[in-house]
Amino acid sequence: MNSFDKFRKDMIEAGEEVRKYFSEEYKECPAVISCNIARTISKTSVECMFETMGNCWVIYPKYKEEVLDFEFIEQDVTLVTNNK
Repeated sequence: MNSFDKFRKDMIEAGEEVRKYFSEEYKECPAVISCNIARTISKTSVECMFETMGNCWVIYPKYKEEVLDFEFIEQDVTLVTNNK
């Protein structure tokens, strides 16, 4: 089990909705949206990265590994930034 799989498993067991996230660093990875970053990160042993999205956070595994086939919630999460 790689870190993406472990993160996904931990979050589902904790009752979080796992979504597909397209970050600048990864093509795609599992992610959770949360307004309480400390509580969410404490639900997994996987080292995480996070980015702000409005008043909440997008939390995803830190290490890039091959993404294995797994089901995502239909709604994709895309971070939009304004670089002027």
